Amino acid sequence: MLRIAVQSSGTRVRTITVGVVLATAAYLPGPLRGQTQGWFTDQTNVWWTGKVGIGTTNPGQLLDVSGSSEPLIKVTNTGMSGSPYLQMGMNSGNNAALFQATNGKDFKFYNGQYALTMLGSNGNVGIGTTNPGASLQIGALATTLPTNTSLAIGTSNGVSATAPAVRISMAVNNDSNFGGYFGTLWLNASTGQTATVLGTREGGGDYANTLVATRGFVGIGTTSPSQLLEVSASSEPFLKVTHTGMAGSPSLLIGMNAGNNAALFQATNGKDIKFYNGQYALTILGNNGYVGIGTTTPQSLLAVDGTITTKEVVVTNTGWPDYVFNPGYRLKPLTEVASFIKEHHHLPDIPSEAEVKEKGVSVGDMQAKLLAKIEELMLHMIQVDERNTRLEHRNRELQERIARLEARGVEPDR
Repeated sequence: MLRIAVQSSGTRVRTITVGVVLATAAYLPGPLRGQTQGWFTDQTNVWWTGKVGIGTTNPGQLLDVSGSSEPLIKVTNTGMSGSPYLQMGMNSGNNAALFQATNGKDFKFYNGQYALTMLGSNGNVGIGTTNPGASLQIGALATTLPTNTSLAIGTSNGVSATAPAVRISMAVNNDSNFGGYFGTLWLNASTGQTATVLGTREGGGDYANTLVATRGFVGIGTTSPSQLLEVSASSEPFLKVTHTGMAGSPSLLIGMNAGNNAALFQATNGKDIKFYNGQYALTILGNNGYVGIGTTTPQSLLAVDGTITTKEVVVTNTGWPDYVFNPGYRLKPLTEVASFIKEHHHLPDIPSEAEVKEKGVSVGDMQAKLLAKIEELMLHMIQVDERNTRLEHRNRELQERIARLEARGVEPDR
């Protein structure tokens, strides 16, 4: 033991016993004789001002411990069962700092409450809880976490803590809490569900407005997706993709539109919609709704740059040429038609080759014009038939007259 002789005023000397024998001197060094650094005493306690070195004669900190073995500092509580101790230092085996509690004791950092806990039994770390069930648990939970949960974030402020707000776990041995799926991420998911849930649980009900992945299917707003991606909501659009780098930040909207009772696929800010498969196969212009197939610059409601294969085309049109059969319709004589063809090299009222190349042709309008020509041709045929009928009648009359003359022996004029 160290007995320190302290001289006070006068010649009286008091002896104080300190735990370890440091020296055999009967008196403390200089500070008790008027110096400012060294050992001090108030006749009950002894303390040192300045830097203290253990294992070093040149301490660089208030307490500087130096040695060639570990641990460098050991604090033992002999009043606890097994006399557990705390070790601190540098560990040469791990090439790292060592901070160890023996006998499986926990580490607890206390600042009026236990702010941080490290369990000695399994190494779990808890923030805001003294009994973490995950490698890292933040906040308290009223449920037991599955084996090998990596991260769990609980609830606070009076919210029910039945399920973790966030849980990242690795299922082992087909853990029933995960349905046998490995590497499962849970956000606000209760145990027993075979799903990955991202979102918040509202009102204690089902997982509304959440992202759920279950057995390879992903659901947004539904906990039971039946497709690779299923989005469910009571408002539209369901999906909105915005490009903030474009002027006006235009968006693509996809969903079901209640007002039109139809699917919605819309580009905002008057932008075009283009379907690309190595080239722009289908284009819908945003300014007028024109649709182009094989072209990005349709000039009408539907423009196709290529061949159309179909079983039937129905054209609705006005101005059908029944007017050809009206009594007042002027049917051009064939001599007039022949003169027009000789001069212009196409039928009257039919566009020329040059016009078709420049402007194209309207299928409905051309069908009507061709029908008009057929009707005109039919009228000409009727006129020819009428003339033929009259000629046949006249021919019969002449044949009968010749027969009567021959019967009387009169030679008809030839």
